[in-house]
Amino acid sequence: MDRVNIIKLKVGMRDPKGKLIPRGVNETLQAEIADEVATFWFKDARTTKRFAMTAIELERRRGANDTAFLDRFQKAVTKYPGKTKEEIRDLILNQLKEMGVNAKEQR
Repeated sequence: MDRVNIIKLKVGMRDPKGKLIPRGVNETLQAEIADEVATFWFKDARTTKRFAMTAIELERRRGANDTAFLDRFQKAVTKYPGKTKEEIRDLILNQLKEMGVNAKEQR
């Protein structure tokens, strides 16, 4: 069986508006990115669920169905058809900047 190389992303973030993360809380978003798919989770499972439900609702409004919340694993999975893992990483980082969330890459 061949191993699939993935990109692991760990980003510390705060949400000053309190839409996704309660105000004053520092949260860590972690993502594992492979070709055409990314898995997201936060340190707090409630934040992961809020993040997933927000993404699902926004996608439903535009007629897409690319995100799912896996309750058993407390993770959100998003499909990115036709994109490489590097393209997905850049897209995620740009989306975080556009949201106005204070995000810093952690290693």
